[in-house]
Amino acid sequence: MTRRHLLLAAAVLIAAWLAFFGDKTPAGDIAEPVTRRAAAAAAAAAATAAHAVAGTDIGSSNNPRPGATGAAPVILALQARDSLIGGARHVDQAHALFGDQSWMPPPQRQSQLLKPLAPSAPALPFSYLGKKIEDGKWEVYIARGEQTFIVSAGSVVDGSYRVDAITPPTLFLTFLPLNQVQMLTIGEAN
Repeated sequence: MTRRHLLLAAAVLIAAWLAFFGDKTPAGDIAEPVTRRAAAAAAAAAATAAHAVAGTDIGSSNNPRPGATGAAPVILALQARDSLIGGARHVDQAHALFGDQSWMPPPQRQSQLLKPLAPSAPALPFSYLGKKIEDGKWEVYIARGEQTFIVSAGSVVDGSYRVDAITPPTLFLTFLPLNQVQMLTIGEAN
């Protein structure tokens, strides 16, 4: 055992002896409250006014604690929270000490919720199969599902798409109901 262990063992033995055989009687003295000068002056003024109204003397014998001297205890009225912390109702929530905090996004205005979205053309339903040039005109082979279409500039596909131009690497189509132009990649000219 080292010296440190001996000191710790001695301290534990002393603490155990004090716990079992030490003096366990309560002190019996009543601790008096500490009075502050400004609070004591305000309390004395309030007590004088209260006793003057009630018709009793401050030094009378109706003191609730035997052996206590001085003025009778006075209970002051509660003050409003706004007067204590400087009008918290008038401080905006961003600068308030304990203001409301929410992680939710700000609510949208009613005008933003009811605003309809502008219609747009659906995604192109066609997939590119191949192309060829004949007599200086391009022909492109496209498919939608199981149907295959051979299109050239100016042709209309299924009544809803018009081929505007074929300039490899892009095929320009117009969605006729909304008159919106869409592009399909067809690869470079070989």
